[in-house]
Amino acid sequence: MGDGFQRLIVDAPPSVLSLSVQAAMGPVRQPQRSQFNLLVRHFLERFFNHESASPDGDGKTRLVQLAFAAGLPGLMVAVYLWPIYHPVIVFPPHPGTIPGPPPYWLQVNHHFFFVIYSFVVMGLITVFEWDLFFPDLLDVLVMGTLPVPQRRVFMGRVAAIGLLILGFLFDANFLAPVILPMSTDPPSLMLLEMGHVAAVTASGLFGASSILAVQSVLLALFGERLFRKVSLLLQGAAVTGLVMLLLLFPVLSGVTPSLLQSGNRMIYLFPP
Repeated sequence: MGDGFQRLIVDAPPSVLSLSVQAAMGPVRQPQRSQFNLLVRHFLERFFNHESASPDGDGKTRLVQLAFAAGLPGLMVAVYLWPIYHPVIVFPPHPGTIPGPPPYWLQVNHHFFFVIYSFVVMGLITVFEWDLFFPDLLDVLVMGTLPVPQRRVFMGRVAAIGLLILGFLFDANFLAPVILPMSTDPPSLMLLEMGHVAAVTASGLFGASSILAVQSVLLALFGERLFRKVSLLLQGAAVTGLVMLLLLFPVLSGVTPSLLQSGNRMIYLFPP
């Protein structure tokens, strides 16, 4: 049980088998994979094990740890909502008030947290893999000598980026919808799940694609040499803005009702 779980998480090598066991297994048959499949696997491996992502070559383990860290906050917040929607005493405490669910706008702000969290996490993941989304010199020198069409190489990299983003999007948000129905007792379970999944998915995809789009535009405008000089500054600014957005959630949740009820079109320019 323990060895199997370890191999599932960190791709640890299997235990040594005896010669009789290996003989009983028969000849090893390598799976038949297409050129595109091999390219996607190669680029995904580069995301996990790359000198810029992990100088000691242990990037896969660090990304697994990051995946656990990304999925935990949503779960814990969903669990913490249970006493708010199932008060043993009045919340907030007011004499003569019958315990009950929180007001409407407070419930809106509870769901608003998951939208902002998905946006921030996917933005941070994209910044973390910033340098790996576009070909580097090693990719150009190696891939350029292989009999592989450039269009196929490009589509393989795009597919690998999509798999990476979708994997982390699922990881950061799949636990909360499991706990939220038990914590909030919604009048319609199906509407809650559909609305929650749609909101966090759209927010996370926008957070990741916006960082990727900004990087692409700046790289096209400045060129690779100048872009590399300002890349670290841009990454720091992006991380600062995303973390501040999450830390300022209490402030944003306090003004959300007024902004939404004002009818101002500028509120639609705020991504989450």
